[in-house]
Amino acid sequence: MEPKSKDQLIQELRERVYALEEIESDRDAIEKELKSTRQRLQHLLAVSPAIIYTTKASGDYACTYVSENLQAIMGYTPQEMTTDPKCWPDHLHPQDARRVVDECPRLIERGKGTLEYRFRRREGGYIWILDTFNVVYDDAGRPLELVGAWADITDGKHAEQAAIEAQRYLTSLIESSSDAIISTDKEGKIVRVNESAERLFGYRAKEVISQPVAMLYGSEAAAKEVLREMRKRGGTVSALDSVARAKDGSSIPVLISASMLHDEDGREAGTVGFVTDMRERKRDQEALQHAYDELEKRVEERTTELNTARERFQYLLTVTPGIIYTTEPSGSYTCTFVSENVDPVMGFSPWEMIEDPGFWFSRLHPEDAPRVAAQMAPLIERGGGALEYRFRNRAGNYIWIQDTFRVIRGEGGHPLELVGSWADISYHKQAEQALGERMAIMKDLQTLVAASPSVIYTTTQAQDGYACRFVSENLTPIMGYLPWEMRDIRPSGQNMSIPKTLERVFGEVKRLIGQGGGTVEYRFRHRRGHYVWVQDSFTVVADREGRPKDILAVLRHWVAVLKLGAAYRREHRGLVR
Repeated sequence: MEPKSKDQLIQELRERVYALEEIESDRDAIEKELKSTRQRLQHLLAVSPAIIYTTKASGDYACTYVSENLQAIMGYTPQEMTTDPKCWPDHLHPQDARRVVDECPRLIERGKGTLEYRFRRREGGYIWILDTFNVVYDDAGRPLELVGAWADITDGKHAEQAAIEAQRYLTSLIESSSDAIISTDKEGKIVRVNESAERLFGYRAKEVISQPVAMLYGSEAAAKEVLREMRKRGGTVSALDSVARAKDGSSIPVLISASMLHDEDGREAGTVGFVTDMRERKRDQEALQHAYDELEKRVEERTTELNTARERFQYLLTVTPGIIYTTEPSGSYTCTFVSENVDPVMGFSPWEMIEDPGFWFSRLHPEDAPRVAAQMAPLIERGGGALEYRFRNRAGNYIWIQDTFRVIRGEGGHPLELVGSWADISYHKQAEQALGERMAIMKDLQTLVAASPSVIYTTTQAQDGYACRFVSENLTPIMGYLPWEMRDIRPSGQNMSIPKTLERVFGEVKRLIGQGGGTVEYRFRHRRGHYVWVQDSFTVVADREGRPKDILAVLRHWVAVLKLGAAYRREHRGLVR
């Protein structure tokens, strides 16, 4: 090989220098791109409505990373959470801490999990947190760390608790009624009875549920007669004199007030009835079996609180912030970034969603797409918001998604992009549906109270007598008083006929309270000044120590009954002559 000339050697040296310069230029470009990507990811995590975190997979589960939006939601800086290993466990609510710590190992063994618990904010007070995480394993398959997200679901929890308390109160009121309450489905089968019905008929609830209501009348013909009366009178029958059949075969004279229940389409869905035991007043009832056609049909509905609870609970703050994304702020809302965990939730890889401009919009459920399209522009104008819709995953199935986003604006205030998170809330939608069924049951219970023809009230013992806590609205047409007058004014001699009557009534009430309840009759002064006869039937509710706490009662107006009875007897004597 001939030796290279000086010029050849210089040329080769120049070529190598040029190649090294190109390599150095490429390395600078790569470093700039990595820095830009890192800054963008930090920005996305800071504006996301979900807190992203990583922790150790055992021991005290010390935090190793927390996104910057921790301070806006919980009040702590990321440094406080990551430098103090006990920051997370020490701020758990004392009533939740043991349960959460005990459940963590089991969920880690499964590879992922979801927890709900209360966490103390920096300024004090607890918020409800939905904690969703996945387990990351090392090369040997051992749990290495937990990667998850925290979401504030306090409002949803408060709404849920309010609904539960409302249902508990209404159920207590129904179960404490001295009247037997029976509801049936459209086929005439019993679906619910209260404790008073069990005592009246001698059956346990489980013995009559799903059985034909005719078993309580003794025959199919008697049950159909009540149904015919309801239809003949427009769906409601009041004070119908009838005879029921007890478990031991004995006949029970009863007074029935019932209403037909209808579904949303107006079709008959069942019945609800109040059954009053009339054995103690059979003699008077035989002469007055037609006297109750025009009694008050309903207790006015007290549904404001229940409706408010239902509306508040419609929006469940169950953001499972697993997928972080950015999209264009208009058009088909083309995705510009999607986090890698889109695959386990929706089954797609990030590049599939980014490369197809119409990918997201084309996979919305046909019934949801028009609504979502109509709502996007107003939400973008407001700066962000939340949507719920169905999205078709790779398997072809629709899952419920909660889409929470914020608008990033440029210097002129124009929207640049949408930054948000997608969360699979299919499980919570099922819970919402179950809640709807429970609320429907609450509505049925409310209808039961509304069908009573008598005044319902509750009292509690006070130093100067018995203080009213609740009085149904039909007090006004019967006694002339407004409910607040009965609640705000303590009972006294001015409402009785004579002091001896007052002494007798209070003495009888005191005796019956000791027995757990009963019935007392007395004259009560109408607002107009005259006295009317009333029958007061009540049940005593005891506290945990067995002491009388509240009195739940039904007040019936008997003056019309006595007048009609006298007229009937006069007419009967004239016929005999």
